[in-house]
Amino acid sequence: MGHEAVGVELKTWICEGMRRNTSYYCPGTYHTVQGDALTPPFTKAFDAVATDPPYGRSTTLSGRGFEKLLQDFFKNITAILKPRARMVLTIPRETFEALQTCLESFKVLEYYDLYVHKSLTRRLVVLTYV
Repeated sequence: MGHEAVGVELKTWICEGMRRNTSYYCPGTYHTVQGDALTPPFTKAFDAVATDPPYGRSTTLSGRGFEKLLQDFFKNITAILKPRARMVLTIPRETFEALQTCLESFKVLEYYDLYVHKSLTRRLVVLTYV
């Protein structure tokens, strides 16, 4: 779509896979950064963020619960967003209530449920930074 994009991933091997995928499927202006989204390594203000945080099912949450992970993420992400920035994130549908407790500076615009398998339906949530 011609946007400048930056991808952040904590694990080296996933960051490398992201770099390969974006260079193949999204030629253009993109950057891959190995870093922690809980402490964004940027000072630039972004117009939008798309994220799929770890749920703690097949990945570790480093000793914190999913709700705490969301709280930490939303507390820190506001420092890099422009006013009225958009965010899209994917979470397990059953964690939607927990997400809403973290949205002090955000408003839910819409959401969509995506069935994956019998124990997972993802909820794609579209937010605006207010």
